[in-house]
Amino acid sequence: MHPSAQPSCRDRESTRRLGVPGLPQVSWGEHLCVFYRSKVELLDLVVPFIRAGLEDHEFCMWVTGGPIQEGDAFRALERVMPDAHRYLAARQLEIVPHTQWYLTNGRFDTDKILQNWASRADYTARRGFAGLRVTGNPFWLAHKTEWAAFDRYEGQVQQAIAHRPMIALCTYPTANCDPAQMLTTLRHHGATLMPRGRAWKRIDLA
Repeated sequence: MHPSAQPSCRDRESTRRLGVPGLPQVSWGEHLCVFYRSKVELLDLVVPFIRAGLEDHEFCMWVTGGPIQEGDAFRALERVMPDAHRYLAARQLEIVPHTQWYLTNGRFDTDKILQNWASRADYTARRGFAGLRVTGNPFWLAHKTEWAAFDRYEGQVQQAIAHRPMIALCTYPTANCDPAQMLTTLRHHGATLMPRGRAWKRIDLA
């Protein structure tokens, strides 16, 4: 996501529905993270997040992986939005596997991924969508070198979207994260979400 990719948040409506149960509106430029415990918990979080963006005329991207593949994601969305196929056809919704987004040619290339985000941001502006909403699940992180590279990437994302019409929700499986990795992840996000029954609570980190 390049800082020059879209107009400033000040040029657009500044607050948006997050869609996540228990949470109110948020501002553009939000970079949120959550540590999920199960596939059900992840779907309960991400499906309403994407649904709110689609209903509010945002371009939405769901980068899948781990317990949720592309078909799982679309079927879960279709259960609450029977016309979900229309958003795919209209190219307002993109569901892409992590292997095509994070691991092009089998490796994590920060520059390539940031270029791809810039491309999606340009597309969002050209099509007249309200903004860009994205969620991704880096379940594939395993080695220290991968975590270090992704840590640097998240820091760049945090800076790039801070004043742009974008909202990012990064989901991390608790089973793959040790305490040190969790602390590193929290450092590069503005807030984290914690489950509260079937709803969620926001904890600001800045």
